[in-house]
Amino acid sequence: PFLWKSPLSATEASLKARKELLASQINDIGRFEPQQVLHQPSQRLLSLIANLYLLPPATAEVGNYMEQTSEAEAEYFSKVFYHLFRNPFFGGILLALTLLGFARSLFHLRQLEYRSRKCLILLLLATVSEAAVILLMIPLPWQRYVMPLVPFTTLWMSLGVSPILEEIVQRIKNKRQPR
Repeated sequence: PFLWKSPLSATEASLKARKELLASQINDIGRFEPQQVLHQPSQRLLSLIANLYLLPPATAEVGNYMEQTSEAEAEYFSKVFYHLFRNPFFGGILLALTLLGFARSLFHLRQLEYRSRKCLILLLLATVSEAAVILLMIPLPWQRYVMPLVPFTTLWMSLGVSPILEEIVQRIKNKRQPR
């Protein structure tokens, strides 16, 4: 609601406050754990991929409340499904499906009807824009900063897995048909 009255000045104030917060976080982390401040684009990209596909859900970036949350964390991670796919094997499969969906969509872009092409281009622009902002603006390897990419990667994965599932369904149908 504070944006409605003066959207431009409120947005400007929000961006300024966000920039100050990030600078403060970088300074604080840089003093205690300088290796956590990622200066190279390659480091940021690897961190983004690790946080999206490999690392278990992060429960804290710094250890100031670890003792108070350790019991809840242990209970959460005791459930297999919450960390089952967060390893190099399944993470690699999920990353491959994401890249497959992305590549397949780009490859077939010209063959799509206008409405589908427009939606796919919007999805592509939103994904690339979000990833670029994260990679360029946030030098911290904290999982919470890459979470906005989860819906996008999920959509790309689904676009990657859909032709595989369609082929499986078609083969099952063909086997059931009498000859």
